[in-house]
Amino acid sequence: DEAPAPSCDAFAADPDTITVGESSTLTWETSNAETVAITGVGDDLAGDGSASVSPTSDTTYTLTATNVAGDQVSCAAPVSVIEPEPFTCENAVSFTAAPTRITEGESTTLTWDTIDVDSVSISNTSFTDLSGSETVSPSRTTTYTLNATRDDATIECPVTVRVDEEEDD
Repeated sequence: DEAPAPSCDAFAADPDTITVGESSTLTWETSNAETVAITGVGDDLAGDGSASVSPTSDTTYTLTATNVAGDQVSCAAPVSVIEPEPFTCENAVSFTAAPTRITEGESTTLTWDTIDVDSVSISNTSFTDLSGSETVSPSRTTTYTLNATRDDATIECPVTVRVDEEEDD
């Protein structure tokens, strides 16, 4: 009696592109497999299953299904890994003042938005929301610095509001 040939019915990574530190889920379905092995995952896996993987560089996972007669079939699921964006004001923070030039006694609006930061503080203010819009009335030219923290890194993103003295008539 010939043993039925093993087959890879499905093998995929979701998502198939991750950023360093994220994970992807490999999902597979096989038929007529006595053993299932996946590189980097394990050698004695169920015929159908899933596993979480967190590669740090582009990796192609290879599933090998073997039937009782020792016949093998392989299929592949690639996972692409992208380097995270550097943690900079350009990539993680939008911080503006409008207008950037006022006359003494006038006000300006600070507006900020952040992407994937843990905490925010803005110098010369008590603002700590991750995004917001607040009106300030500096009495002299002031640089507001938004300090954004992600993990153990902090970036400083300054905005200067110029204050002109009031003209006497």
